[in-house]
Amino acid sequence: MTVHSRQLDHQDVVSAAAAFIAERQAMEAAWVRQIGSQTPDCIRSQERQRVEDLLQMVDWLPFGHLDSDVYDGIRDRIDRIIEL
Repeated sequence: MTVHSRQLDHQDVVSAAAAFIAERQAMEAAWVRQIGSQTPDCIRSQERQRVEDLLQMVDWLPFGHLDSDVYDGIRDRIDRIIEL
């Protein structure tokens, strides 16, 4: 049995990675729009506060504190949903 394989060059890898990233960003944007469009403003602000409270509780958990970048990323995503 012979297996034929094509060696990928650097540009193939870069192009594939760029396409994957673009697809993920488009999927995330669509998800944010979908969720945001179905959620009234009053609920969105209540949910944001609940998530903020949850993030503050993470410090009490046995596995410890999350990196500040994680908190910032979660807050940014919540803000994007609320702004829709």
